[in-house]
Amino acid sequence: MIDIFNTPALLNPQMDYLYFLQNIRQSAPNAVSDFFMGVTVIGESLFSITFMALIYWCINKKYGELIVLSCTFGYLINQLMKLVFCIYRPWILDSRIMPYDKAIPGAYGYSFPSGHTARVTLNFGGAALCFKSKAVKIFCLLIILSVAFSRNFLGVHTLQDVVVGFLISIVVVLLLKYFLEKFDLKNNKLIDGIFTAFLIVTSLIVLYYIRVKAYPMDYIDGQLLVDPLQMQTGVFKASGILIGCSIGGFIERHYINFEISQNVYKRSLDGIIGFISIYFLIKFAKWLIIPIGANKGYFISYIIIGLFVTAIYPLFIKKTNKIFSHIIK
Repeated sequence: MIDIFNTPALLNPQMDYLYFLQNIRQSAPNAVSDFFMGVTVIGESLFSITFMALIYWCINKKYGELIVLSCTFGYLINQLMKLVFCIYRPWILDSRIMPYDKAIPGAYGYSFPSGHTARVTLNFGGAALCFKSKAVKIFCLLIILSVAFSRNFLGVHTLQDVVVGFLISIVVVLLLKYFLEKFDLKNNKLIDGIFTAFLIVTSLIVLYYIRVKAYPMDYIDGQLLVDPLQMQTGVFKASGILIGCSIGGFIERHYINFEISQNVYKRSLDGIIGFISIYFLIKFAKWLIIPIGANKGYFISYIIIGLFVTAIYPLFIKKTNKIFSHIIK
């Protein structure tokens, strides 16, 4: 465990801040906490994957490519950092902190940095950098700040969790935006192949690292505070979807080359069918872990989800665009 973010001098003021918010939360009507529970959903996995996919399939393919790469690569870094620093949740670090009970199921394992903040920043931060409208940029910033604050208000993350989650994600988006603008991957198969191989190898190295490193094994009343095997599942998911999106993106750029439909009804239909498909693929991931185990099951199923987002469904869109164009003539 690296202790740079785990010192009392750094954490104690943050616990006072969470305790201050906790007093406000407990004195306010439950509807206020439920509102922030609704806000925090924007940073969860289903919303994040659906958001990046819908941008890619239905709104702007170029922007979507950046957001897909940012979300998958950035989230892998976020999950890796959790296992590098191994910082416990606020209520473990300070007995005064009592998180909102409905938020606890989505706040297992290590705390630093915030996964919800990372996801929403990678999605909406990417959108804010791509779209030129000031209204869109302001809206995206408000969404990011709202989700980040909700994690503090609900008592499941410290201030440093959300700040670092935000900063790391912004750096990832900016670097990938620069890279994609400098190198035209679609017209440079060699560079694209090297880049794709880099993402895959990086994913596999991260998986190896988190399997061999040592973790703190602290117990309270005979119960392990954080199970490292459970925490590794997030990395297996992140590695799987990054590998799937990397391979699928390469295939799409050089062999599929789909175009977003110009017909608003077709785009809407593509979005609806795609969302339903993602929902059931995520459900499929939960079914797959039963026979082969959580880590392997999630790894395989999230590779499939990544391939679906970047290659399989784009091929479906391309084929159905032709059919739809004949129907409406």
